[in-house]
Amino acid sequence: MSANSLRRQQALACLRRRMFALVGGLGLLLVVVTVWGLLAVDSANHRLEIALATANQLRETMDEVRQGQVDFKKQVQEWKDTLLRGANAADYAQYWSAFEAQDQAVTTTLQTARDSFAALELPTDELDQFLAEHAKLDGQYRQAIQSYRASDPASVTAVDRQVRGMDRPPTDLLDAYVTRLAGIFKTRLADLNQASQARYRFDRKFREAMFLTVTAGLVAAIIFSVRALARVEEILEGEDGGAQK
Repeated sequence: MSANSLRRQQALACLRRRMFALVGGLGLLLVVVTVWGLLAVDSANHRLEIALATANQLRETMDEVRQGQVDFKKQVQEWKDTLLRGANAADYAQYWSAFEAQDQAVTTTLQTARDSFAALELPTDELDQFLAEHAKLDGQYRQAIQSYRASDPASVTAVDRQVRGMDRPPTDLLDAYVTRLAGIFKTRLADLNQASQARYRFDRKFREAMFLTVTAGLVAAIIFSVRALARVEEILEGEDGGAQK
């Protein structure tokens, strides 16, 4: 083999190595982009899960406030039952015990809801005000009941007069707060859904663009490599044939 032929063979081998390196690099890049795309999908799913968990927490906390609203109405009713139906010791103990149970339920449920709303960075001013008003009303109820005498029907009217209408302001306050929360809940859900969907669409389009770019580059590199190798081999075969003649 002549020196020229040897050099051509070495050049061909070098060209092959570079072509293979190019194809291999593009293939590796395609793998990296594919893996990144899968991770991005997983990240998008994770964000959606977080959004869904937040929405569920909002809904559960809203339910807690509504339950506290119901418990408070029951507490007021138990107060009335205590006055109207607590004529004997057994009935009085039953209704007063129910009153205290509802009183505790209101405080516990709404305090838990208040902490949850604070963690979610939602307004708690009205709820704080209600809890303060409820504690004040609770003290007024307990002070008024000291004047209750089962043997004296007139004491029912006297006790009722001490706290008459005092449950209306906190009731209105809590009702207004529940209405406001319903609006906040709806808005927050819409914002969470919109943000999650927008980011998911961006990630999907970006992945598609990257995948198409790398795929096109890989295909182009393969075509170029095949044509270049074929051309070099054609030239070498022509030169070898001319040398033999």
